[in-house]
Amino acid sequence: MAPSGRVRALFYSEVKDYERECDALEKIFAKFRKEKIRSILDVGCGTGHHAIILSNRNYIVTGIDMSKVMVRKAEENARMEKTNVEFFSQDVRKMRLERKFNCAIMSEVFPHLLTQADIDGALSSLNQHLDEEGLFIFDFWNTVGASKIARAFSEAYKIKYYTLSEIKQYLENNGFDLLAVYDWNAQDKAQLETPKKRTFQILAVAAKS
Repeated sequence: MAPSGRVRALFYSEVKDYERECDALEKIFAKFRKEKIRSILDVGCGTGHHAIILSNRNYIVTGIDMSKVMVRKAEENARMEKTNVEFFSQDVRKMRLERKFNCAIMSEVFPHLLTQADIDGALSSLNQHLDEEGLFIFDFWNTVGASKIARAFSEAYKIKYYTLSEIKQYLENNGFDLLAVYDWNAQDKAQLETPKKRTFQILAVAAKS
């Protein structure tokens, strides 16, 4: 459930600062969770960059991805970094991990949930895998901020844009409360800036209700 390397390069201009994104995530952990975050589920982990960085920062991280190729590469990267991260090939819509986490992060996945069944399946499964105060942090593509880049993605890979009100309703329907949103296109994401009307990519923070 992630775009091809060619399409990803088009959107990110082949630059993605995983360290700074993890800085932002840690600020969010501290702001919205009373108890310290210890266990993290990385959904759509790809080649494991976020998971490995967070593991190196002393979190217990588990990564899942639908692609077995991605999972194998993530495992290889973790071995190279001498980092202890578990990776599994699983679909977020029907996860079976038999454990619960303090937090789930999901990068570049929500735009690829195309149907109501996809969304409900993913959110319900995530809810079941989070503890009572569990946080769910994910990005989505804002309908109002859609651009030529977004249309290029649409032509190469099926995606869906969402309004903030739609995101809020989907979350509420599946046992989550929306706590905050941030500009995920900001030059320094760790500053946690409020999104503008035409911000293209928005980071949402939710918690189990």
